Amino acid sequence: MVLDKIIERIEIKNWYQILTIISGIILIFALFTETKYIPNKNVILISLGLLIFSLGEWMQRATKVSIREIGYNKGLLGQEKIRKMNFYGFLLNILGLFIVYLGLKDLL
Repeated sequence: MVLDKIIERIEIKNWYQILTIISGIILIFALFTETKYIPNKNVILISLGLLIFSLGEWMQRATKVSIREIGYNKGLLGQEKIRKMNFYGFLLNILGLFIVYLGLKDLL
């Protein structure tokens, strides 16, 4: 019940927001605990790369507020997420994918 209220207040609705939270949690656990089957270095690199990648995606999603004519409600105010290319967001995407590659390189 409490977790549902927290999730509603944070408004986690997109895949890149979920990836940011999951990779951040895995990164924190990998920094302070030791994994059995996969070396910590690789887990840290992969989760850090995914965290950076998801932050880059988040930077590239802008919220567009517009007035739309929908049905009988003329002039209804609406919001939508649009993808707008951002140089820094794209740079974070590339950097994140490269760090994930470095983490996977030793495992494969």
